[in-house]
Amino acid sequence: MLDFACGSGVSTAACARAGATALTAVDIDPFAVVATRVNGALEGGVR
Repeated sequence: MLDFACGSGVSTAACARAGATALTAVDIDPFAVVATRVNGALEGGVR
């Protein structure tokens, strides 16, 4: 799954919960990247 303009990573986390094993989240906003990493860690294992 490729998530461009990932924002907070909600779509990436939802795909992970649905069973996706290959996930990539990209954003040009450094705060969005941090938010995605934090939310991924809270979801359990997304780097």
